[in-house]
Amino acid sequence: MALNETIRILKTEGKAVLLMAHRPSVLKECDLLMMLDDGALVALGPRDEVLRAVTKNHGQLTAVKAPGGLQ
Repeated sequence: MALNETIRILKTEGKAVLLMAHRPSVLKECDLLMMLDDGALVALGPRDEVLRAVTKNHGQLTAVKAPGGLQ
């Protein structure tokens, strides 16, 4: 949770934050998401649109309210 709070603070200060993450809880803080597969660009755009387009479990990721989920 400290990471997410730090990201929020930096964003409110107008700073850009670049993350490389696999955890849905970190992805929650992203405005834009870039997905790579073996170094090739698969998708780039708003987080929810990218997740819907490239993940089979988008609904599960966004519905989880426990730590580690997007909610």
